[in-house]
Amino acid sequence: LYKQSYTQLIRFSLNNSILDFYFNPKYGKEWDINDQYLETLFRVLSIDNILIAWRGLLLEKKLFLICSSKETLLQVSHGLITLLFPFKWIHTYIPILPQKLKAFIDSPMPLIFGIPFDIDINDLPDDGLILNINKNLYEKYTEEVPKLSGKLQAFFVRKLNQFKEKYKIEENR
Repeated sequence: LYKQSYTQLIRFSLNNSILDFYFNPKYGKEWDINDQYLETLFRVLSIDNILIAWRGLLLEKKLFLICSSKETLLQVSHGLITLLFPFKWIHTYIPILPQKLKAFIDSPMPLIFGIPFDIDINDLPDDGLILNINKNLYEKYTEEVPKLSGKLQAFFVRKLNQFKEKYKIEENR
């Protein structure tokens, strides 16, 4: 296998077999702050709410993002997907759901939908996370997303705060 110098290797050992995965990271060792999506994500949401959404996406939950600004909705949804690296979101992803496609909200699969229009929270499925970006608040959180262990949670909070501090990102509140 030809391996370029910027390609990285992840090696897993499974039942006496070695699996090698080669990938070309888009952001290298750190996320690129030139990516406006991450800057907006960290500016409008708290670290705790980002981590809840991130854990939900890793567990392939439904995530509904509600925001009055389509631009913010697009940037936050792309920012959350960026945080999944080195994984990729392969499920339904509509960062700005048109109102005429509102019927797709009941889809029985993992999804990320951005909702820029007024909607009754009770019209959304019970098995999803509903994050109101305008308020930086989960509107509905019926299915518990498992918490990270204390050490792992502290590690991620510390890393995300270091990222915010390094690039001088301040939350809008």
